[in-house]
Amino acid sequence: MVRLVGAALTADVRFGVYHGVSANSARLRRTDRTREDLGYRPLDNCPPGCRTEPARVSASST
Repeated sequence: MVRLVGAALTADVRFGVYHGVSANSARLRRTDRTREDLGYRPLDNCPPGCRTEPARVSASST
């Protein structure tokens, strides 16, 4: 997250909405614009067998 914020603060972009996610091979979000506009390159990948869909939050856990 620190690397993403640093990239956003130093990029020559006035405004944008970007996804800052890990470099998971099965990621749910595209990061093309984040790479192109901010120069941000994620480093970490999810190990084989890890959860690839968003976790659901139950009403009792909020």
